[in-house]
Parts: sequence; structure tokens; C-alpha cells
Amino acid sequence: MKIWISILMLLSGLPLYSQSKTFVRSYTYLAGIGDNKMSSGTLALYNVKRALLQEISLYLQNTSADGSTEKASAFSRLDSGQICSILGGVTNTKIVNEHWNGKKYLIEASVSVNRTEVTKSISTIVNDRDKMKDLVITGWRADSAATLMDTLRELIAGEKDVSKRKEELAHYASAARILSASLWFEEGYGADVMKKRDKRILFFEKAIELDPEYSEAYHNLGLSYYSNGDTGKAISLFQKAIALNPGYSRAYDDLGFAYVGEDSIDKAIPMFNRAIELDANDSYGYDDLGYAYYKKGDLEKAIEFHETAIRIDPNDSYGYAALGHYYAVTDSVDKAIPLLQKAIELDPNNAFAYDNLGFVYADLDSVDKAIFLYKKAIGISPQHPRAFYNLGNAFSKKGNTDTAIVMYMKAIKLDPKFSSAYYNLGLAYDKKGETRKGADCLKKAALLGNKDAQSWLEQNGYAK
Repeated sequence: MKIWISILMLLSGLPLYSQSKTFVRSYTYLAGIGDNKMSSGTLALYNVKRALLQEISLYLQNTSADGSTEKASAFSRLDSGQICSILGGVTNTKIVNEHWNGKKYLIEASVSVNRTEVTKSISTIVNDRDKMKDLVITGWRADSAATLMDTLRELIAGEKDVSKRKEELAHYASAARILSASLWFEEGYGADVMKKRDKRILFFEKAIELDPEYSEAYHNLGLSYYSNGDTGKAISLFQKAIALNPGYSRAYDDLGFAYVGEDSIDKAIPMFNRAIELDANDSYGYDDLGYAYYKKGDLEKAIEFHETAIRIDPNDSYGYAALGHYYAVTDSVDKAIPLLQKAIELDPNNAFAYDNLGFVYADLDSVDKAIFLYKKAIGISPQHPRAFYNLGNAFSKKGNTDTAIVMYMKAIKLDPKFSSAYYNLGLAYDKKGETRKGADCLKKAALLGNKDAQSWLEQNGYAK
């Protein structure tokens, strides 16, 4: 999967502070034979949450930002069940009040939504078939578990055989855990979209605790660790997801990309190939395979695989941006610009495309235009170290060394192993006459393997 783009898109979400509306519902669950506090509370939460999501779905479909009743395009391809499944993953449910007396479980819950931002999040999910699949499967798991519990409750009530009743009670408890795990999974997705990323790992871990065979939860927990910079932990979780579900093509994609992050390209390529074997229409797999070959230094194969991805999915914004990037770094400007413009046309939030288009214009000495494009990339994705680095280079080119230093430092804060940023920061300090600071940065770059920094230190009489 295009994991790096997915992370950038999630990081670009805005907080919900305007056009907000809060929905509140209550539900009372009457416990039956086999119920306890956990199962009763889970069913009460499931029912109140589904009622809230259905109400929010109608509100979003029937009311646009200007108060009209024009149906939003984000919903045009979805049925009500799909909308509710997606809403479960882009919102968080707050429990306002709950009470259990051993027979009844009363719960009152609320969901606050910002129409504009939630609709934007839904549009992002709709255009990402993997996220769409995750949330639809989770909604189906929850609905199936709740239906099974209804059926088992009736069977348990009428069962006279003690051993069969015991077996049905065990199945009932298992279904309750699966239902609860699905609800926690939805909250994990919502925590990410709602900028509560400190909680997403906790929520996915809770889902796994309840359902140790929940492959999607392991996979998404892996994505959470990956975005936090813990590649080793992410790899083990992707491997666990695959062990539980050997046909899980997306987990192979992301495992491969995690290997790329560790520069284990030869481990990554078989993972991408396996993802493609499992899903011949997986444009993500071809894009990732192209990126792996680019990292391997085989530009011809890289271009071939990205072109294949675009043939499979003509709306593959990343495929166009990647091709544009390759042509940009090989000085094929005439090919790079239209590809990057196409990527932005397909996805106006593609920070990678804006950053690379800025690189092209900087190379053409249109520095002000480059600065505008780098700032656009940063506005979309504030966690994009290369955009800060490129912005620093642009300010340096304009002679604004102080601002360039600030940009390089921001790039390093986001990526402490960014050797080129240390190198250019060192040169900037040296240019200002702050020789000691400059040498320290250049030494750091050299330790990180930057050959230009190593040469500079040698030429200027410093130990390597």
C-alpha cells in the first residue's frame, strides 16, 4: 500500500472546531440468560452507537454546508450500511452516562461531528479501497456478532441439555468479545482521524486483547507503530496479521514497505510481488514495487511498475507523482511537470506532488514559485521533513540563510537521521561564520553516511 501517502493524508486532517453538531442518544439493554456486565454493556454500546451513526448519516446526506438538501458527492456511491461503517471509523463515541444494576444496562452516548471535516474524511476513505474494506468488514463483523448473540440468546433460553447449553454460553461469550473488539477497532480508526493518536494504539491493542485472531487489528496497530517511527514493531505486527490471514494482500504491501524503510529492499520486493499475486488489480502493490526498484537503483523497472499501476487505476495520484519525481531527479523537466500537475489534479492534497513540483521549479530558478509549492506541501502535511528541507534550500538560494537554518532544523526534528539536512545546516552555519556549529552539524551528517559531509570535513582538516 502507499503507506507514506496514507500517513500524510491522515496527518493533514484539521481539528473539528467549526460547524460542529453533537448528537446524543440513550439505550437500555435488558440482560438475558448468559449475559453479564461486559456482554450487556457491549450490546448497549453497539445499539446506541448504531442509532447515532444512522442519525448522523441522514444529517450528512440531507444537509450540505450551506444548509441546502443537495446530496454530498461523498455519499453517492454508498449504501446506508457502508456509510454507517465508515462513520464508525471517522468519529469517536463519547459515553456520557452508563449504569448497570445486574438486569439492565443503561447507556447514554454522544458523537460530535463537523460536517465539512467528516465529509472530507469520508471522501478520503471512499477513494482508498483498503480503508473502505477495513471499515466495511469491521461493520459486518460487529453486525454479525450482534445477530449471532440474538440467535444464541433464544437457543440458550430454550436449551434443556446441560452440555449443549454450556457450549452455547461459551459461543455467546466469544461473540460478545468479537463485537466488543470490533467497536474498539472503530474507535482506533476514529482516534487517528480525530487527531487523538495517543489513544489509537491503546484502542487497537484492546481489540486484539478481546479477539487475538483479529488480523485487521494487528495490521492497523502495525501502521500506528510505523507512523510513530517504530519500524521493527510494525514489521512483527504485519507478520502476525499475515500469519492469521495468509491472503491479506494489504498486509504484504505494508510489510514490504516497512522493509524498504529499513533498506532491506531484497526482503521488500517478494512481499510486493506476493501482494500482487493475491490481488492482480492492486495498483498499490505495483506502486510500492516501483518505489522498491527506484531505491534499488533500477529506474527503468521503477517507471515500468508505476506505469502499470496507472493503467490499473487511472486515478492513481501517487503513481503520477512518483513518475514525476523520477523524471525530476533525472532532469527530465518536460516530462516531470505534466505528471506532477496531473497528480495534483487527481488529489489536491498530495503533498508529495507539490513538494516535487516545487523541486522542479527551483531547478528552473523559479524560486518564489518553488517556495509557494513547498509551503503548500507543508500546509497539507506539516510532518513532511523533505518539504522543510527543500524549503530551506530555496531560502538559501535566495540568500536568506537565517530562514534556511530554521527550515533545516525543522526537517531534522521530524527526521533525526536526515543526513542531507544536517549537511546543508552545517554549510549554512559555516556561511554565517558560526564555524563550530557548522562543523558539529557536518560531523553528524558524516556519521549518518553523508559522503559530501565526509569530503568537506577531510578537505577542511577535520577528522572523519
